[in-house]
Amino acid sequence: NLKFLGSYSTAYIAPSLYQLYVPLYGNDMLNPEENITIEGGIELSSKNMLRASVVYFNRTESNFIDFVLIDPELYLYQYENSEEEFHANGVEIEISKRFENNLDFSANYTFTEVEDELKLRIPEHKANVSLGYALAKKSELRLLYQYVGNREDSFFNSDTFETETINLNGFGLWDLSASHRFNKHVKLHATLSNVFDKEYEEIYRFQTRGRNLRFGFTLTF
Repeated sequence: NLKFLGSYSTAYIAPSLYQLYVPLYGNDMLNPEENITIEGGIELSSKNMLRASVVYFNRTESNFIDFVLIDPELYLYQYENSEEEFHANGVEIEISKRFENNLDFSANYTFTEVEDELKLRIPEHKANVSLGYALAKKSELRLLYQYVGNREDSFFNSDTFETETINLNGFGLWDLSASHRFNKHVKLHATLSNVFDKEYEEIYRFQTRGRNLRFGFTLTF
């Protein structure tokens, strides 16, 4: 079967309390950032439970909140809305397959191309893979892999009194999860995250979790 996909959406991001009211830099006249996203693509599915899709997306952002120099003599910065429009576009590819031996597989890949002003922490390449196996009718094991490519981040250098750009290295993480449903009301699940205890950064100079184990349960009434 062949399906054509398409969507049009709008969204906004309100300025943070810090951006509005922090002493010296805050600006209580800030407007929310706004964006418009258009998507279009195709989806293919077959009788043997194989599904694949390709989607192109384009996002236009306005009222971008930037940290700008407003007084060179006093070296005074402030948060302000930019009058320019910025664009991001890319492609999302997804594939999934369910096998007859209680095994299922899914993967997705996203390529994103953005203008410099929107590059903050947005990777050009991102991918996810999931492999699940049903041990029994009510029990499942799942192995997940997440890859995030190189990204740009920024920080304020107290030595030069300037905001500088730095490159964050890409990383790949493995997670392992298990679940068991005891009855129609109770489901127990556990996840071992970052199985190989990978060191990585999502935000520059902010520590991320190493290997960790989480338990939980779901109650349904």
